Amino acid sequence: MPYFINKEKRSYSLIKDNEALIEMKYHKWSYAKGDCYVGEKFVSIKPQNVWMRKLDILKNNVDVGDIIFNWKGHIIIQIEDENYKMQEYLMKPNGFWKRNYTVYNSNEKVLFHLHPKFSWKTFGTNFTVEIEEFTFNDKELAFLEELMVYMVFGINLQMAQAGAAA
Repeated sequence: MPYFINKEKRSYSLIKDNEALIEMKYHKWSYAKGDCYVGEKFVSIKPQNVWMRKLDILKNNVDVGDIIFNWKGHIIIQIEDENYKMQEYLMKPNGFWKRNYTVYNSNEKVLFHLHPKFSWKTFGTNFTVEIEEFTFNDKELAFLEELMVYMVFGINLQMAQAGAAA
């Protein structure tokens, strides 16, 4: 069963089997700050500076990673794993007229694809997530779900900044 990410008023939810797994809530009108619970850990995302080119990922108020935007339109997520090693993931946009996104690990192996679809009902973008055909154990799948939420957070911030610049 595929994953879906549905936009709501000031939040979005990761959904699998018609059950919301993670709900990211934005602070007021800002797409640069958000909070959610991943399991029992409270996750907060905040910009490091006013330019918002790099965001901090905090779990229970401990900095565990970053969301970084580069000039190519890529989103890089650096996050600590359970062994306190920094892991890096890259999201690249594909297509021009029909945009979708591909997420790679540090070995350039494709993990999943994000397919956006604009919803007039919520006036926002919903996503369908297509996971590559690998066998993941429960721990790896839980981490992929968390990574999906971070990637969509970055995509929404990029789209908000592009809309503000236009």
